[in-house]
Amino acid sequence: MSGEKREAQGKDMLRLRPISVDDAPHMVRLLGEDREAVMCMARMPWPLTLEGARQWLRNIAKGETVFAVLRPSDGVFLGTVGFWPGRGDDSETFEIGYFIGREFWNQGFATAAVAKAVESARRVGVECLQALVRPENAASIRVLEKNGFLFLGEVQRDQPLRGGMRTLELWERDIEPLGKSRDTEAMRESLRRSKPRGWDE
Repeated sequence: MSGEKREAQGKDMLRLRPISVDDAPHMVRLLGEDREAVMCMARMPWPLTLEGARQWLRNIAKGETVFAVLRPSDGVFLGTVGFWPGRGDDSETFEIGYFIGREFWNQGFATAAVAKAVESARRVGVECLQALVRPENAASIRVLEKNGFLFLGEVQRDQPLRGGMRTLELWERDIEPLGKSRDTEAMRESLRRSKPRGWDE
C-alpha cells in the first residue's frame, strides 16, 4: 500500500468538529486523573476540574482554531487538536497543539488528528506550522515526524503553569498550497539554513 493511501486511511479513523464548552466533561474524563499528560500541555490547569476545563475552553481566543477529535463509528470524544498564531511578528507561522486520551494511545489517533489539522490549516492559508514539545515526550515527537515536521532545535519558553522557563524542542513544517506537492528534501535543506521563525532566542 502506498504512503498516500495509508495516510488517507488514517485520516478516516476520526473526524473533527469545532470544540465547545459542552466538551468540558469529556476533557475531565480523559485528563482529570492524568497529571503526566496535563504537564505536557502549557495552558491546561492542574488539577483539571470541570470548571477548570470550562475556563480553558472559554479562553480559546479569536484566531485560534481548536477541534474536538471524535471516533466516527460512535462519536466518542478522543481529545483535541488545533492551531493558533505563533509568537513574534511572523504572520505566516502558526503553532499546533493536540492531545489524545491515554486510553486511546497507540492506535494512530494522534497521528491522524494532526494530519487532519494540517489539512485544515492548509485550507485557510496557513503557510507554516510549529510545535513545541518536551524533549522527553517521545510519543508526541513520533507523531510530528510521521506528519512531516522537522526538528529545528531547542528553545526556551516561559510556561507559568509549569513553573516558569522550560526547555522545549521546536518542530516545524511548511505547508504547501492546495494543488501543489511538497519537495521534502528542499524544505529540509531550507530549514537547516534558517533560524526558527517567530522566535526571539
